[in-house]
Amino acid sequence: MKVCFAIPSFNFFLSHRLELIERISDFHQVTVLTDIDEANLDLLNSLKNKSFAIKHTPRRKGGICSFFSCMFALKKAIDNERPNQVFFITIEQSIIGALISRYPANYKSNFVFSGFWPFFSLHSIKFKILDFLAGIIFRFIAKKESSTFIFQNSDHQKLFIEKKYVDVDRSKIIFGNGIDIPKAPFSVGDHKNIIRFCFVGRLAKSKGLKDFIDAIEIIEKNNFKVSALIAGYRNEGSLDYFDSSFYEKINEKHNIELLKEIEHSKILSIYKPGDVFVLPSYSEGLPKAALEAASISIPLILTNISGCSECIDGNGYLVEKENPDDLAKKMLKFIENPNLVISMGLASKKIVQNKFSIKEIADKYLRVIDDI
Repeated sequence: MKVCFAIPSFNFFLSHRLELIERISDFHQVTVLTDIDEANLDLLNSLKNKSFAIKHTPRRKGGICSFFSCMFALKKAIDNERPNQVFFITIEQSIIGALISRYPANYKSNFVFSGFWPFFSLHSIKFKILDFLAGIIFRFIAKKESSTFIFQNSDHQKLFIEKKYVDVDRSKIIFGNGIDIPKAPFSVGDHKNIIRFCFVGRLAKSKGLKDFIDAIEIIEKNNFKVSALIAGYRNEGSLDYFDSSFYEKINEKHNIELLKEIEHSKILSIYKPGDVFVLPSYSEGLPKAALEAASISIPLILTNISGCSECIDGNGYLVEKENPDDLAKKMLKFIENPNLVISMGLASKKIVQNKFSIKEIADKYLRVIDDI
């Protein structure tokens, strides 16, 4: 069967969908439609011998003209491929997919919602308009009778059903994109040194980065030593990101190591025995960075929200959203009782093996493809 994955950016495909698509391409002919204009050429060339193809489709850069330009470019690319099924990844790409599915199309549409921020989270006029348009498109325009809607957690599925954007029998929950669990064992260490708390991912406001910094300062004011690592993509000055002065203040702190975006294949190498992963995010589909850390026996501290709560079961703590004090209390539990890093870290790996492994998730996607 011929299958297309429409993914907005090459880097997002690389970090969140590569292993899954490799598994699916063992059984089907797969083409990835994504924006490769800003792709690292070495990384792009390294994928040429893979069992799937990559074709360029431009990503929306902003404005209504760019939106329609990208929509027609994606439709043309899909028409050229003549697939049996198309997976539209992210809510933005799903909106475009729902619109072009109204044209004569001989393929089944699968809309995959990796997260809802900022569509259903911000209160600005811009995002209220986007929410309104998304409602019209998914409720009245999308061909729901020949589509599947895939969510990463039950709350997001429930929201779309309550808004009457989707029908219950056309929606499914698949927990993320699958985690490729490292074969080599990761040492949990003896934790004689100071525990290091790691924030790895997009350095965005909506990821709770400032809450993390505030929690560190609270711990220090209580005369505890704390060490931290912050690494990830920073789009300085954009709506959901910080400007350069924010990072300059972080660089002044002796106990925080601040790195820029790390190549996805090297992310796991930055963790050390005794680390704790922290993500006080405001909204998630399912936090892959957290699950990757968990796959090498690292405990988690996540926000008590949809997408994050599914990742915690004896392997860490949930904290209140936008509450640095609660976050500091949970971080202190590890500082005061370092043995928790060992026991909860081992629990982390078991959860990933049982619930989020690449084999488990790939099998569910293959069943969606086979269910025509």
